[in-house]
Amino acid sequence: MTSDQSLQVEREPSLFPVALGLTLLAFLSFGLAAAGSPARRARYTPLVSIHAILMSAWLILWCVQARLAQGGDLALHRRLGRASAFLVLPLVPISALVAVNFHREIGRTATLVADLGLLVTFVPLYALAIWFVRQGRVDVHKRLLLVGTIAMISPALGRFTDVLALPRPTAVPIYLGLLIGVPLSYDLMSRGALHRASLASVAFALVAFGAVIIVAVSTGEL
Repeated sequence: MTSDQSLQVEREPSLFPVALGLTLLAFLSFGLAAAGSPARRARYTPLVSIHAILMSAWLILWCVQARLAQGGDLALHRRLGRASAFLVLPLVPISALVAVNFHREIGRTATLVADLGLLVTFVPLYALAIWFVRQGRVDVHKRLLLVGTIAMISPALGRFTDVLALPRPTAVPIYLGLLIGVPLSYDLMSRGALHRASLASVAFALVAFGAVIIVAVSTGEL
């Protein structure tokens, strides 16, 4: 990273408020949806519970990492970043297995594609984020993780619409609003211009989302 790039990153506001807000949204959406539905609580098998614990741990770690970066404790931030692989490695296959089991239960192909699509979005963005931070590109690193994590919490938006008694399709514009609006708004606020990493990662996530829409339309599930 050049000195100019380092200075630009230092000037950028912390992502901690964004990470905390999205994490609280996910926790509240799943928590309130489960509290209001015995049938939904019954779905929390041991495997689903492990998935929920791992996903919660990822969101908490994301918040902690953003807070450490904000506070300048980069040594601990780096150690936790290296350890994050031990969380992501079980999270991905367990999430995929939960998605497959849920598909067997409800038989909605679009839901299966959506759940697997968020993993297809998250995994490359996470891997690239690790690679870029090793190249000193912190600005790219945090933007890739932001978009990847927004994709991972997209199922929470369906619960959010349930809690508010909104039609389920309402979750689509909410997701798109978060996916596009949050990273690009952060860029404009922090840099006064859009960052190529944000544009590329959002475009990648939109391609995965487009595949879900195509499947949903073709199967008549939308």
